[in-house]
Amino acid sequence: MLQESITHSQSLDPVNRVSYLESCFYMRNTLLRDSDFMSMAHGVELRVPFLDRSLVEACFRIPGNEKLQGNSPKGLLLASLGVELRETSSIARNAASLCRLSAGSAET
Repeated sequence: MLQESITHSQSLDPVNRVSYLESCFYMRNTLLRDSDFMSMAHGVELRVPFLDRSLVEACFRIPGNEKLQGNSPKGLLLASLGVELRETSSIARNAASLCRLSAGSAET
């Protein structure tokens, strides 16, 4: 199965090839199985990725370089929905300020 998947993925660009192999092996055999097992063991309701076959196939038709464009994670997904995120650096600055404030109040 591994050799067959590697052969099948040779025509894909590097980004889509990694995505294809991860979806065939790591996600299916590790992430989904372990997520299900661990969530049930702890009584947690867990939402696993939506894996509609036609949606996944459509995503593999998008060139890998288009998937990596933009400055935000999941930029292509957000753009397809018409969503823009705030600049993450301002969020990080606010979090860092809160940490400094907390550390400063603990010292006094």
